[in-house]
Amino acid sequence: MEFCPSDIPGLTEEQQLKLKKLAGARYNPEKDIVRMSCERFEHQAQNKRYLGDLVNKLIAAAKASPSPLPLRLLFPSSERTFQY
Repeated sequence: MEFCPSDIPGLTEEQQLKLKKLAGARYNPEKDIVRMSCERFEHQAQNKRYLGDLVNKLIAAAKASPSPLPLRLLFPSSERTFQY
């Protein structure tokens, strides 16, 4: 199964970027396509249904409110010096 995040209606640019990040290595930036496959179940129809549910969960997670930044990004540590 493959889909283009920009073809999904109702997603803002920020949500599309979040979806691409959630897809991880399954996202091909050169073609702007997310490719997924599944061989978890015996029947092909079950695998397709599972992937459909997974894509719906990814879209819901992308539409969810943005998660707050980790504290390590808000308060960077002081510069470290290395001693030899």
